[in-house]
Amino acid sequence: MATLNFPSSPTLNQQYTANGSTWTWDGVSWLAYNGPASGYSGISGYSGYSSMSGYSGLSGYSGYGISGYSGSGISGYSGISGYSGLTSTSTPINSQTAAYTLTASDAGNTISITTGGVTVPASILSAGNLVTIYNNSAASQTIRQGTSLTLRWAGQAVSTTGNRTLGLYGVCTVLFLSSTSAVIVGAGLS
Repeated sequence: MATLNFPSSPTLNQQYTANGSTWTWDGVSWLAYNGPASGYSGISGYSGYSSMSGYSGLSGYSGYGISGYSGSGISGYSGISGYSGLTSTSTPINSQTAAYTLTASDAGNTISITTGGVTVPASILSAGNLVTIYNNSAASQTIRQGTSLTLRWAGQAVSTTGNRTLGLYGVCTVLFLSSTSAVIVGAGLS
């Protein structure tokens, strides 16, 4: 592939073509040009929920052979996608109307249960996974400790394990310390 020789004093929206690719000067840098029908992506905002890791970090430029740019393919300007280290502000809600057993896909989600309670099984979720449970009814729901799982009730004077009762319209969160050990805490928990 030949060396890219971008003009040294480009004008706004000037295009440069080499090696079958075209770039446009945006007043600050050369951006990959994909034709008139597609624009450049700008600030994309929240990038979606990813466990409880928060927002994704900054995305940068990528390109081939352009000093100061990184990567091996020409993908152009990708915009600012968010901040790193912030706690997520929402979780998907999985509504259940009968007895329910947590699955791996429940990590980072909220389970809304109306009847039958929730079983927290062993060897399904991993260390660091969080699951929130909301009792969406006027009756207590049982949170069951699955076989081979140790479910500890946080904040008690003595170590307390086993099934818990979630009072009407109560909310609790289960934090997995490993695939066989979890801690439960919440409002309306007994």
